Amino acid sequence: MTFDPSALPKSLIEAYQQGRCAVFVGAGASQASGLPGWDDFLTILIDRCIKDNRLTEEAAADYKALVGKDGKQLRLASALKDKLGETWDEVILDTFHENEKEPSHVHKVLPALERLAMVITTNYDSLIEQAYTQALGRRPSVLNFNDGGEIRRLMHRRKFFVLKAHGDAEKPGNGIILTVSDYRRLASERAYQSLLASIFTLNTIFFVGVSLVDPELTVLLDYLSDTFEPGGRPTHYALIPADEMNQVEQDRWLKDYLIQVIPISSENNFEQVPQALEALAKAPETGE
Repeated sequence: MTFDPSALPKSLIEAYQQGRCAVFVGAGASQASGLPGWDDFLTILIDRCIKDNRLTEEAAADYKALVGKDGKQLRLASALKDKLGETWDEVILDTFHENEKEPSHVHKVLPALERLAMVITTNYDSLIEQAYTQALGRRPSVLNFNDGGEIRRLMHRRKFFVLKAHGDAEKPGNGIILTVSDYRRLASERAYQSLLASIFTLNTIFFVGVSLVDPELTVLLDYLSDTFEPGGRPTHYALIPADEMNQVEQDRWLKDYLIQVIPISSENNFEQVPQALEALAKAPETGE
């Protein structure tokens, strides 16, 4: 089933064509390239703890029992990070960076969206910048939560960049936001929280490859929502499989986070996601 371009809201198209649109790339895009989702990543961490004799097989069974349980992911990640200790950065590198994965179709479509203000992701991998380098012959500016001054400078100059909101697997020593304590620390950094609120206030965000039950995304939106002024931000949009969220849930996401769901089919490996991005890139000028 092909994505219907008429499903793209006019306000989203206008924001893109005026340079006020950012694409938020979720974990689904990287999973399509063969990188692990939450459950697989937690299993990788448990297996590494066993391999390094930081957990016995018997103790690991208790950890494995928590994999796949909503609401448990961040606490389980916290416990496993503590167990791994000094090898944590090595595991992040091995899993998300030094793996020779190729960008997915979603990643490869992004460079065609020439009017984007930025691309935002909570993913740690380098597939977005790899796709831009392959398509354009140059690597985009890649920033993270430690680069507030540079983010402001590029926004002021209306220069494109990639924001890795929760860290970069290329530079794990600079910090990876994954555990409960990590999120608490980031939420306490008011300057960064204010900067993210500005991004979500000044731009229309188009969420792709996301699950709105992803713990990283929900934590991000929860602490952003505390800083929003009523009526002071645009409506954002998310491509979500029609069978994943009913109308009641859609209404709550619109009410609580000002995110309007655009239902799509999950058939053929979510082929409608890159099709929607292509439709946005090719949309007729709204002034015509």
